[in-house]
Amino acid sequence: MQSVPVLIVGAGPTGLATALFLAHHGVRSLVVERHPSTSIFIKARGIDFRTMEIFRPLGLEEKLRTQVGTLSQNTLLLVVETLAGKEQQRNSISWMTQPEGTFEQISPSSWLLGSQAIFEHVLAREVRQRESDIRFNTELLSFTQNESDVIAQVLDKTTGEQQSIHATYLIAADGIHSPVRQQLTLPWESYSAPEPRIIISFRADLSALVRERLFLFCFIHNSNMAGILAPINNTDLWQLNIQSTPEKEVSLEDFPAERCRELIRQAVGLAELEVEIQHIMLTQDATGIATSFQQGRVLLAGDAAHQVPSGLNSGIQDAQNLAWKLAFVLQGKAGPALLATYEVERQLAARIKAEAATRPPRPEHPEELLDAPEEEQQVLPDEVVQTLNHRYVSSAVLAEPEAHAPVQGTFDLSGYPGTRAPHLWLRQQGRRLSTLDLFDARFVLLTGEEGSAWLSAAQEVASRQGLALATYRIGTDNADLMAEQQQWYTTYGITPTGAVIVRPDGYIAWRATEKCDDPLQILDSVFSHLLCR
Repeated sequence: MQSVPVLIVGAGPTGLATALFLAHHGVRSLVVERHPSTSIFIKARGIDFRTMEIFRPLGLEEKLRTQVGTLSQNTLLLVVETLAGKEQQRNSISWMTQPEGTFEQISPSSWLLGSQAIFEHVLAREVRQRESDIRFNTELLSFTQNESDVIAQVLDKTTGEQQSIHATYLIAADGIHSPVRQQLTLPWESYSAPEPRIIISFRADLSALVRERLFLFCFIHNSNMAGILAPINNTDLWQLNIQSTPEKEVSLEDFPAERCRELIRQAVGLAELEVEIQHIMLTQDATGIATSFQQGRVLLAGDAAHQVPSGLNSGIQDAQNLAWKLAFVLQGKAGPALLATYEVERQLAARIKAEAATRPPRPEHPEELLDAPEEEQQVLPDEVVQTLNHRYVSSAVLAEPEAHAPVQGTFDLSGYPGTRAPHLWLRQQGRRLSTLDLFDARFVLLTGEEGSAWLSAAQEVASRQGLALATYRIGTDNADLMAEQQQWYTTYGITPTGAVIVRPDGYIAWRATEKCDDPLQILDSVFSHLLCR
């Protein structure tokens, strides 16, 4: 019987990211996937700025941009009758990949636009390079668990051989129809009814029609069809999305290859266009959440735990949140109760997304998307704010009085405990870096330029508790790091004598606005609380 600390079921973005983050924390894992490879379908094509921030400590951000960012120059949204016909409307979303102004000040990263299939391939390669294992064509048949471990039965679909795997924990990242969740009989709370959508992947040379109009989505509406055309490589690989309408729910049986070819020609506006159909698939757009993300030693992540807008990004944020907590528990740095905060924190994040979800504009009325002024089309007041200012409330955070807390969904980067640590540019021996670059696999303590008492106390506590801890004094030329912006203190909500503790996932766990009489006793108590000891 093979033994592994963590067995991960599912090699989609969430499962692969979980394996990567566990490896980053020094924990081996085994990923099993029933399909023969990573996904060949282009589903999500937008990896948001927060996900890219998360990959920075792993040294993956630039690698992903180079290898995955095939659509990095696609900055347009178009509305047309046909691609070859008259263009009715266009707008730019260049701020997503080429941020300026307000957005440039709040993150060192930007969106990555490219293929989910390539993204998964890169992640899988990185997992294997970091000494974790992935087994494709391997299906989880069943599992049992007790107070100390999980025993899983898996099937090698190539050889027909069955094997038992012993794991300390099992993570279900096996998708919306999660067999693991079904075996646990965990209820599912639906927020919206499934809305079927047909995705037609095809090959046709459209480069002469596109020219310089590099778009992310082209909304098409004419007397014959309505759909959304999306690029894969901007030349000869494309997708056409056909959504259900109130009058007609789409089904796979209604879209044989010949009809799909005809729809593509009607969308493009060229009756003789040569079209090669590659894949036709049905997907269900819905919103829902599992009522629990954990049962014993089995935890759910990604679509297995929730189906929400921007699900790929939510799943990777699940993975980051879960991995550091699981690693700390497995390595004896934290009590088992720390794992319970994963569900508390990530279920609320999913619930807020589910409740805020709105239906995308239907292709029959694309003007609803583009009629607003350009500044209103930027998602900074909505999706970005929701991501930046979401606040975790759990025992892994020492909150301040609720009266001082920012309101969920408002733009208020004030360093409040439970929120993502704000981005500021720093200088270190001539090198420019973001505050976010300081947060990796360790807890981090930041102090003002007069906070030396916190630094010495923090190192003593780290030694006592066997904790890896990085400490930095931020201020003027005499500090460890020099802040480029004057608002370092106001952004983090402290004075020059104060201190902030940031968790390994980049969220603020605790802060003291100014110096205290006994920093050693305070920090000893703070870390004991945060690590559920």
